[in-house]
Amino acid sequence: MSTASVFRIVTQTLQKRKFAAKWVPRHLSEEKKAARKRVAEELLLLYEAEREQFLNRIVAIDETCI
Repeated sequence: MSTASVFRIVTQTLQKRKFAAKWVPRHLSEEKKAARKRVAEELLLLYEAEREQFLNRIVAIDETCI
């Protein structure tokens, strides 16, 4: 069976789709650490201001089993 046939069966017949995972480096530079900290602080401020409305806009589930 060809790769194209398998892809067609999985995507069309079984209606599955591929999710790409993003690899995160084990050792972050100081610049990257600072950027992540800044984003986390901004998200925390948004959560404190909006509570439930903020949480309703966040998608944080693993959809690979759906």
